[in-house]
Amino acid sequence: MAADLQQTLSRVMHKCNVLVEKYQDLQARHDESERLIEEHRARIEQLQQQLERLTRENEYLRMARHIALTPEAAAQGRKLLSKMVRDIDKCIAQLNA
Repeated sequence: MAADLQQTLSRVMHKCNVLVEKYQDLQARHDESERLIEEHRARIEQLQQQLERLTRENEYLRMARHIALTPEAAAQGRKLLSKMVRDIDKCIAQLNA
């Protein structure tokens, strides 16, 4: 009887150890998944900001092309708009900091 009890206890302990190992493995995988999710969220935010900036810049360049009468005026307009976009981006960066 004592031997049967000892064997049962041994099996239960073994199963508990297996469960603990599986839990630790799942916890590690969960932590890694959470880290990856945060990295992807940060990358998405970065790409959204870049998309907004490029969209705005594209719109400015389209307006400059329609306004300019000569190629020289278009080049000057592009330079002016590029400078304005850089200045606006710097202001936004300072506000976000």
